[in-house]
Amino acid sequence: MSPAPPATPRELPAPVRHFVGREPEMARLSALFDAASQPGGVAVISAIGGTGGVGKTALAVRWAHQVADRFPDGQLYINLRGYDPGEPLPATEALARFLRALGLAGEAIPAELDDRADAYRALVAGRRMLMLLDNARDAAQVRPLLPGDPGCAVVVTSRDPLAGLVARDGARRLDLDLLPGGAAVGLLRELIGDRVTAEPAAAGGLAAACGRLPLALRVAAELAASRPGEPLRALAGELAQHQRRLDLLTAGDDPRAAVRSVFSWSYHRLPAPTARAFRLLSLHPSGDYDRYAAAALTGMTLAAADQALSALARAYLIQISGSGRCGTHDLLLAYGRELTAEHDSEAERGAARDRLFTYCAATAAAAMDILMPAERDRRPAAPPHTGPVPALSSAPLARAWLDTERPGLLALHAECAQAGRPDRVVTLGGIIWRYLEMSGHLSDEVTIVRRLRRAGQELGDTAVEGLALLLLGAVDQRQGRTGEAVGSLLRSEELSTAAGRPVDAARALSNLAHLRLLRGEYGQARDEAARAVAALRAAGNRLALARALLTRACVDMRQGRYELAMSDASEGRELFQSVGDLTGESYAEADLGRVRQLQGRYPDAQAHLERSLAMQVTRANPTGEVYVLAPLGLVALHLGDGAQAARHLERALELARRIGYRPAAAEALVNLGEVQLAAGRAADALASFTAGLEEATVIGERYEQARAHDGLARVHELAGGDRGQATRHWRKALARYEALGVPAAADIRARTGAKVCR
Repeated sequence: MSPAPPATPRELPAPVRHFVGREPEMARLSALFDAASQPGGVAVISAIGGTGGVGKTALAVRWAHQVADRFPDGQLYINLRGYDPGEPLPATEALARFLRALGLAGEAIPAELDDRADAYRALVAGRRMLMLLDNARDAAQVRPLLPGDPGCAVVVTSRDPLAGLVARDGARRLDLDLLPGGAAVGLLRELIGDRVTAEPAAAGGLAAACGRLPLALRVAAELAASRPGEPLRALAGELAQHQRRLDLLTAGDDPRAAVRSVFSWSYHRLPAPTARAFRLLSLHPSGDYDRYAAAALTGMTLAAADQALSALARAYLIQISGSGRCGTHDLLLAYGRELTAEHDSEAERGAARDRLFTYCAATAAAAMDILMPAERDRRPAAPPHTGPVPALSSAPLARAWLDTERPGLLALHAECAQAGRPDRVVTLGGIIWRYLEMSGHLSDEVTIVRRLRRAGQELGDTAVEGLALLLLGAVDQRQGRTGEAVGSLLRSEELSTAAGRPVDAARALSNLAHLRLLRGEYGQARDEAARAVAALRAAGNRLALARALLTRACVDMRQGRYELAMSDASEGRELFQSVGDLTGESYAEADLGRVRQLQGRYPDAQAHLERSLAMQVTRANPTGEVYVLAPLGLVALHLGDGAQAARHLERALELARRIGYRPAAAEALVNLGEVQLAAGRAADALASFTAGLEEATVIGERYEQARAHDGLARVHELAGGDRGQATRHWRKALARYEALGVPAAADIRARTGAKVCR
């Protein structure tokens, strides 16, 4: 079964209003595309002298919308933040965003840059797509984002000439100059109206004072519109005088001076509280925020913050989207940071950052308390926040807030690390890592956890470092990197024990037992699971004990100790219920169903598994859904509903591939082969068993390897094929089953008799 086709993203921003001029550049850009030897030529838009505010993005977005129908498989857009005051967006993160837009869930996104680039190029292969890479820092940032398929086109905007991209990657240059004088006046006419026609000379002077830069022209036009009774000549004269006396201006004809001059002209007309708000808002690490974050940064009431934001938006010093999000052009962000460094004391700036941190940490903690209430005592205590916060009264609202604020939370976490605040790295990271895990944002989780480990080392806190290694081991386990996971978990147990954290040490031991189970090391798995259970009983931690009991139940059910497995899974379910962990309870129900399925008690198994599935779907937990669907498919087959069995397993395989849950993918493939074989679809069964064997071999899952060999043997025998092949596969299956010490070995011998013994 092939993976689900990639999504068709439509990510272009809305085109800017009142777009004037640029007809030659638009035509040239189209000509570059049309004349390319292959449709996927790269067109680079670069401003003369690296000038910002010249309209590169506006031109690129306008053109992209005009040609969007030529790219039926979608359009991708990303702001690489190459010239923002903060750090440029890493290519690894840009690729992660593209992969998610193309339909790949977070847990399926590889961790390394080269692997992400390979996955990205594979998803766009054979498709006609347009990629708009906005505000690039340099060629190195762009190169990993270039698709390898000739059906794709890429437009890059940058203040850098990107000579390396031209020389090495065949990019074509389109240098964007200042607006011609007539077009600059025309833009003012679009923005201001008839006053430009009435005073053409003054309009020309105003356009010249703005350096003919579209961004400066828009800011100046808003100022003019706010003073409808004043002649344009008075405004142009005022700006000219302001430019002559502005200390911030540099000598020469650098058009950036005009931008800064117009910004300053607009800024100095703001009321003092609004001007202060503009300065402090520039301290937001991502430059994208809501009204509550604005209130936190400025220390204002929500009403006062709303008024300030509206005033700043009217002055074109910020933009407010239809959803209420606020953003700032990077030039304005840099200007605001210059102003706050000049006018606000270090203590005032520190207080603003403190308020933002407490707001983000407290609200994230409140959201997690709603989503995962049973883990409240595991999370670091959020610092108190006295300002306004959004009302997160339900799980959907809590999840929506975290989803929307995720980029800002990650930027804030990075800023805390860069500022040498490991205490804040631990607090915020400890609050949000679970959200990142359950939402499938694997790359973000890895980044956060690695910072947690460094912070623990900086603080000399072995407990924090041990927890970070525990989490890293869990990530590697989900991705099938069992060797790396074992190393992390062994070190986690050692550090947690040394730190006097027996619960974390036992959690590491329980996770290690699960890894041993995957690798077929059942004796070690049973021993480590038993030790974890004993330690957690002694510690009295019901939540961790419940999870360890399920791990031990999985070991017992695999080796045929079904009543012991039922006992542990039942106790685990009761413990999850007692602490209010619905996610854990659903896994316990699934394990009860798995035991009944292995016992051949299919109606009972179906009841447990369907209860678990309903809970997993309600919790929006795709990992848990896969865990339930794989055995539920076999149960449906044994109850005589082959069509339903196939639907369950096809859904399980789709989800497993989407979220990158490799052990579940192997199980789903082998189970699907069983359903196809029962339906007489030998060729399909052969493909599924073969794919399942390959997946299980890559991740070292020995039990599923044995099942796949058994299935392949039966395909060859029942299809009248090579009996020698059937015997070879049965022998491999038997060898693995016997090494594992599982009941299936006896079943193989009973079914094959002497065939596998010769």
